[in-house]
Amino acid sequence: MFELANVSRPGVSEYISGSGALSALDNRLEGFKTPLIVTGEKSYAAFKKFYKGNREFRVAKYDGTASYEDMQRIADEYGQDVDVVLGVGGGRVIDTAKGVASVLNKEYMTVPTVIATCAPYAPVAAVYHPDKTFREVAYFKRTAYACVVDLDLLLESPKEYFVAGIGDTLAKWYEAVEALDKKEVTESFKNAVDTVFAISGCVGCFAVHYGRMAGAHAVHNGMTLIEETHSVLHGTKVSYGILVQLLAEGKKDEVEKLVPFYKENNLAYNLACVNVVEDVEAK
Repeated sequence: MFELANVSRPGVSEYISGSGALSALDNRLEGFKTPLIVTGEKSYAAFKKFYKGNREFRVAKYDGTASYEDMQRIADEYGQDVDVVLGVGGGRVIDTAKGVASVLNKEYMTVPTVIATCAPYAPVAAVYHPDKTFREVAYFKRTAYACVVDLDLLLESPKEYFVAGIGDTLAKWYEAVEALDKKEVTESFKNAVDTVFAISGCVGCFAVHYGRMAGAHAVHNGMTLIEETHSVLHGTKVSYGILVQLLAEGKKDEVEKLVPFYKENNLAYNLACVNVVEDVEAK
């Protein structure tokens, strides 16, 4: 029996990355009559600033949970006659959009507004309970119809999300973080963005659960049971999980090499970095 969790898939149908990439969105929407945007407040504001096209959209705001309950709510409330779902935002927004598209049995596209995880690319979602504790990884039938990565939009995204994205993939392009500070689209910046989205996303497409549920991500999933970690970004928690996994594998020397990089770039190298400072042993 070939479950979706065991089936390798090649990735998004179209990956469009560059300055002004949102100018391609209207063309990618040709043939679709009733698109629905699933987004958040800040994400939608960023999208409106950089989208200069002519399409009109029905807009649904997610509740911040990436839960099955919210996916179903949006599908029930906004899904009438929708023929394509656009996820505009970060990982939880885009994962919610994938779930809405799955409920409606429609195509979906992704427009990332932060550089935090491979969510815009991989046909999987980290699904949470309404209280924001981890529930499971969901695997969807469809990959994205298109992933539109506008580097100009992403230059204005919060740096801590990009650092978390590098933690999620361990793509160590130091100069690319500097490019975000300077608000310059450089080749290094583009390479790092594409690594966080597309190269890391290929792991979710080809390696399926074998490449997503190893030690590092399992540590992240367990952390969600501790409420004070909920405000910590996914990639930051995964970065701590990498250190735990390496120590479990007996690779202490590799951990010692990574910790200075972690400290320099505000990744999590101890439990205090993920807000666990009280009742540490119990938690």
